[in-house]
Parts: sequence; structure tokens; C-alpha cells
Amino acid sequence: ATASQPAKVCVIAEIGVNHDGSREKAEQLIRAASEAGANAVKFQLFHPDTLLSADAKLAAYQQGKADSAQDLLANLTLSMADLLALRNAAKFLNIAFIVTPFSLSDVDALRELDIDAIKIASPDVVNVPLIKAAANLCKPMLISTGAAELNELTFAVEHMRAKALTCCFLQCVSSYPTPTELAALGGIRAISEAF
Repeated sequence: ATASQPAKVCVIAEIGVNHDGSREKAEQLIRAASEAGANAVKFQLFHPDTLLSADAKLAAYQQGKADSAQDLLANLTLSMADLLALRNAAKFLNIAFIVTPFSLSDVDALRELDIDAIKIASPDVVNVPLIKAAANLCKPMLISTGAAELNELTFAVEHMRAKALTCCFLQCVSSYPTPTELAALGGIRAISEAF
């Protein structure tokens, strides 16, 4: 980017699980994102029984909200029918629909959803089967870097380049909310220079 040709910015509204398992609330969030000028909305596709161990514990801030971590996540899931309706709502509003899968079966489900892009969560940067399966959908891929080391990004980059697919990294810090002094924005330059 230069002063005469600034970089194009894509604003992605992270809906994640903020819909609380409600299709209606998710539709409201899509409308709000569109009205705010976002270019895309992002959801998560997961199944609590395959995402977490039955022994997973609730974080301190989650205590009292559910009996177990799996129960907590079960209340935050959307069905495929819900996701299809939400994809249609996004398309109607001319806003891109991005989904983060957490397993190979989730990637398979993305075929039916006809998503606009795939986002890979930072712990999955080293999940070679997931990266390969996601790349086989031939959709643009966004990869978070918060829980990854710079050298761990190499496989994803090489795999995406070999398939001539669009890939970008999202510099993030896996701390929510991130204190300003820990934002590590220098990571943007490090990633850009490395790849």
C-alpha cells in the first residue's frame, strides 16, 4: 500500500458464538454488521463432543453458566439449517459469510454451506489434515496467528500457494480482551516480511 493507493481493508464482524445459539439473534447480528458497514460476518461450526474432552473444565468466568464445558458449548451451537438460513441472510445483505471449522467433519459441512471464505483458528495452524481439507474447498482462507509461532505458518502458506489459493494471516493475540500494550502489532510486519 502507498499513500496514493491505500490498502483495501476488509471489516469482518466476529459473530462467533455471540448469538447464544439463537438463529434470530444471529440474524440480528448480521443485520447490525451490515448496517455498520462490515464486509463480512464470521461464525463458528463445531460440535462440543468432538471439540472438547469430556474432562474439560469451565474457565473461571464461565462458572455457574453450565454444568460442564461441553454443556456450555452445546448452548452456543447452531444447526446446519440455522447456518444455511444465516448464509442466505448474509447473501441477501451482500455481506460475505465466513465460517471457522474445528474438525474434518465440520469442513465437510462447509461444502453444503457454500461459504465465501474459511477461517482457521490459531491452534489449528498445525492441524495438517484440517488445513488440507479446508484448502480442498478452494475458498479463500484466513488464518489466525494468536497461538502459533511464525515458523508454524509455513506449511499453510506453502500448501495454499501450491493450490494457487488466496490466503491471509490475521495477527491476533489469544487474550480476550487484549490489553493495548500486549497487542503485538509488530507481528503484522514480521508475518508480512516472512511470507
